[in-house]
Amino acid sequence: MSGLRRVFRAREWTLVLAVVAVVLAITVLGRGQQFASENNRTQLLRQIALLGTFAVGEAVVIIAGGIDLSVGSVIALGAMLSALAINRVAGAQPDAGLAGVLVALGAGALLGLLTGLFHSLLVTKLRLPPFIATLSTLAGLRSVSQLITNSAPVPVQIERFKWLADGTHAMYFFVAAAIAVGLLLGCTRAGRGLRAMGGNEDAARLSGLNTARLKTLAYGVCGVLAGIAGVLYASRSGQGDCRLGVGYELRAIAACVVGGCSLSGGTGSLSGVVLGVVLMETVLNGIGLVISRNATMWEGLVTGVVVVLAVTLNALRRER
Repeated sequence: MSGLRRVFRAREWTLVLAVVAVVLAITVLGRGQQFASENNRTQLLRQIALLGTFAVGEAVVIIAGGIDLSVGSVIALGAMLSALAINRVAGAQPDAGLAGVLVALGAGALLGLLTGLFHSLLVTKLRLPPFIATLSTLAGLRSVSQLITNSAPVPVQIERFKWLADGTHAMYFFVAAAIAVGLLLGCTRAGRGLRAMGGNEDAARLSGLNTARLKTLAYGVCGVLAGIAGVLYASRSGQGDCRLGVGYELRAIAACVVGGCSLSGGTGSLSGVVLGVVLMETVLNGIGLVISRNATMWEGLVTGVVVVLAVTLNALRRER
């Protein structure tokens, strides 16, 4: 009984029940058949995969005691660069081979890696607060993505590139990212170091941990996954667009907080973040089904309420 009690006290079970409650609410309100349709299921799974790909990277930074506000801008610039790269390599051939797709993915990942390394330099060498360091790139990278093509989108006609986020194919990237981050946090010395640094950076440094290297790892992982997410968003829309990713950093942070990550660092689990992503996207998907007029205008309000409730519940749980 004690083991069973510990299982049902876990934060993850609360999130599972919340997801079930949201699905039941959508069904009761008369849109259950539309929610369960094949087209809506595919759309929901794709949205979960796209958000989850960069949300798990954001979780690494938050658990390490930092924050990354630039992921939305990295997504936009990554989408632009990947579209330009694959058009340059493959030209206008719709049946271009795998090489062009790999170049596009490499361009997005490289951009994210360089951005993460730049953030770590600002935080470790210049001693800038993570909020300020990443806020600067949030604005700067967005401007760069606009300047590259004078705010004009870059269409991609290559079918193999569009396959990346077609249907549920984006789920492959989400699963791979989740497994990689899960192994990092749960099975490596670096993962334990990230948690220790997030809980108390001074104590971690005095214990012999190389906190600068750990911060570089955290921001690098977050940047790479955000860059790959940018490639997936370009694949979904069929073009690189500087308007992609606006506000996505807040969605990633919200999913992490709902999943149990503490913004003060040191606390959080991969399973909680994944369930937080599922809950957030299920709620947003349900808004469009339940509210017939101006549904998108309600998304920010509902997201804010969900985040406030999650933070309140987490605070009450810590007090108990």
